[in-house]
Formats: sequence, structure tokens, C-alpha cells
Amino acid sequence: MSRFPARRSLFLATLTAVILALLPASAQALTQRDWMVALVDSLGRSFGLPDEPQAGDYLNILQGQRNLRFEAEAVHAEDDEVSTLTFLNYGPFSGAGWLLGISRPSQVHLRFTLPLDGRYRLSLAVRSPGHTVLAGGQRFTVDGEPQRFTRVVAGEVNLTAGPQEVVVTLPPGGALDYLELAAPALPPIAPDGGWQADAPLTWDVLAATAVQALGLEKSLPLSGPSQEIEAESLTETGGAQVVEDAHLGRPSGGRWLRTSAQPAEVGVPLTVAQGGFHDLELILMGQPVKIVVNSQLELAIAGKPYLDTVTSPPVFLSKGANRLAVTLPPRGGIDRIVLKSRRSDLTALAAALGMTISGDLPTAADLDRLTTRLATATR
Repeated sequence: MSRFPARRSLFLATLTAVILALLPASAQALTQRDWMVALVDSLGRSFGLPDEPQAGDYLNILQGQRNLRFEAEAVHAEDDEVSTLTFLNYGPFSGAGWLLGISRPSQVHLRFTLPLDGRYRLSLAVRSPGHTVLAGGQRFTVDGEPQRFTRVVAGEVNLTAGPQEVVVTLPPGGALDYLELAAPALPPIAPDGGWQADAPLTWDVLAATAVQALGLEKSLPLSGPSQEIEAESLTETGGAQVVEDAHLGRPSGGRWLRTSAQPAEVGVPLTVAQGGFHDLELILMGQPVKIVVNSQLELAIAGKPYLDTVTSPPVFLSKGANRLAVTLPPRGGIDRIVLKSRRSDLTALAAALGMTISGDLPTAADLDRLTTRLATATR
């Protein structure tokens, strides 16, 4: 079915602006919720909203998270031939209960709204072999253990945002606990300190999130002192060892962290004085190296077989405590982490956007200009 996302988003953006323009001046004070709604519509992501969306539904989309669990007892069709039980017959379960099939094969129709498109890894917690799953036009066979719930990866499937139905056929006496969908997170869109739906919309919030949505971070100039952290000074090393080997590159402080035959997750605490955009420059070795920023944004970096400097795309960090989780591959290593700030003041953000800041707070007309631009931008 053709969805015409760009045309629909442009229409929604225009409609939002028209409605705001018709309101009396006293009613036109914009909130962050207004901008959240306009952002989701303009980015063509409104298909991932339920019929009566709440602020949390918009937040789910803007956060870019694509790791989802759906409890079978909560999302299955009412007329499915299954029973909801809470006994621990087959070991621990998640949620309020689990579904038990009947004495013959029976279908469970799991219905839910998927916030974001993507290629997802599909997993289920089932008891007993012989389950089949129909999702996204693909069929999978899922075999659990006979006497307890087992989480089984069925495979990968392409899914579009919006209403979904996954049909699980239980074998006689089969049982189903939950379904999981997992895909790499999309870059989150959020202001310093996170979204506050009912708070007034300020120029700082509007400009920072518009730069993220349009992918203009690299147009902000580098500015200010760098923050440098020697890897060997970190306490969360995940089993990586401090070494002094110099034949794989010259470590900055004479020592660095290296993994053995097993991967290791190294935790890197960062304290940011002012929320804004930053580059991450790392001296590391091995591939792939995975970096997770604040348990949200995932970055994959291909290092060399020796210590070398790599730089990530700009990331947005909020004021205060932040954390990087750097997963090093076997025989990988890391020497130093450098945080390089980019100018993130309102003047620099406005210049990157090519817009003029006027008045104490943004107006409906300002919102209209940005939503139109977002709806027609090539991303």
C-alpha cells in the first residue's frame, strides 16, 4: 500500500501552522508538545503513532529507540484460543502472565503499533518445540525447550511503522510469554535535559532539536577546550587490562587498555558543563568497536589492527553527567578519549539553520517555516 509519506507530512505541517495561525494571540504560546507533534509529522514518522497519541508516544519516536518487548497476554486478540496463566510451571516469566495453548494447534494474534520502521531481529519466549511465526510476510519456525520458557531468536524481518499483526501458531500445549523486536537505535532528537511536553517552547529547544532533525551538526564550528581521558585511568574496564605495549602504536601516556580473547565493555564517564554538540575522538584498535552514548545512540567504528585515531559524527550531550559504553573486540584496545566541543549557543545554531531569531519565544510562523523545511528535506 502506497503511503506517500512526504506529501502527507507536508500536509500535516501546513495544517498545524494554519490551526495555530487561527488561534487568538493569547492562545498561541507554544509548548514543547506542539514542537514534538510537528517534528514527528514533518519527519514522516506519524505512521508509528496509535490512534489517540499521547506525549509519550511522540517521545518514543523522537528517542529513536528500536528495542521493544510486547507481552503476549497484553496484546493478543480476545478471541484467541489460549488461556492466561500466572503459574511458574515453566520457570520465571515477564509481565503479568503468559499464554497457554490448547490440546491442538492454535493461533495467537499479537497486535500492536510499531513506532519506527526498520529491519528488526525477532525473538520470542516460548515453551516446547514446534511454534511457527508469521511476521512481515515471512514465516519462521521457533523451537523452545520442552519444560521451560526459552528465548529464541526467530530471524530478521523488515517492518514498517504503524499497526502490526504477528501470528504465532502454538503446538498442542505450547506456551508463549513475549515477543521482542530489536534494531539499532536511530539518532535521538532531544533538547538539553530532555523533553518536557508541557513546558514553554524556547528558541534554544527549537534550534537545537531542529539542527539534530536536519542533520546540520557538522556545520557548527569547533570551539572551546577539549576534555581528554586516558583509558588506563578508567575504573570500569570490563576485564580489559592495562598494558605498556608500544609495538602496536605509541600510547599517549605510555599505557593503554587491551582485551584478550574476549570482548570487553569499557565505561567512560563524561561531565559536560553545558549541553550541546560534541565530537568524540578516540585512539583505539580493532573492529568493530561499538560505542553506546547514554544507553541510547549506538555508533559502530572500524578501527585498524594498531592504535589509530578515529572520530565519531557529532553527538548531542546534555549538561551534567553522561556515559559512553565502549565495547572492544577480542585483541582490541583503547588509549585515549577526547571530547571536542562544537559551538552550540543560539547564535551558532541559528546560523547553521539559516534563520533569524526574533522575539522572546518562537511563534507559529517560526514553527511553520521549520516544519515546511523538514517535510521537504532530503534525509
